[in-house]
Amino acid sequence: MSIYNSANTMVFSEVLNNVSSFNRPYNFSELAEGEYTIILESKNGKQLEKVNYIKNKATMLINMEEVANTENKYLLNLTSNEEGSVSVKIYTANNALLHEEQVSVNGRVGVIYNLKQVKSSTDSVTFEISTSNGKVERVTF
Repeated sequence: MSIYNSANTMVFSEVLNNVSSFNRPYNFSELAEGEYTIILESKNGKQLEKVNYIKNKATMLINMEEVANTENKYLLNLTSNEEGSVSVKIYTANNALLHEEQVSVNGRVGVIYNLKQVKSSTDSVTFEISTSNGKVERVTF
């Protein structure tokens, strides 16, 4: 069994003896993204399979909501498949900046914002959450 990259350079090879069938995972995580050719040769012939390897991309899920049964409290939930951070800005209805901070994320994190001292029940506030890869979400309450 051999694996070749798009430049037709062998990147992995192994010999399996006395095997009628096999099921084996192969880890491409240390290889560059791209097309690879897997060749399986036996006394019965040769099989060729092409695969396109794409590394897992960083994803950041953002959820912003009002905390149930409270007044002027808001919950930010962040979930990421790798370590990172987001910028959180809170604006008044007149677009004045109330608060700004960086929140570190490594897996899941939740932050509750208590705006009881700065927001009346008739005012609105806007949360702007920006990720390091340029994703921006704005939520107004």
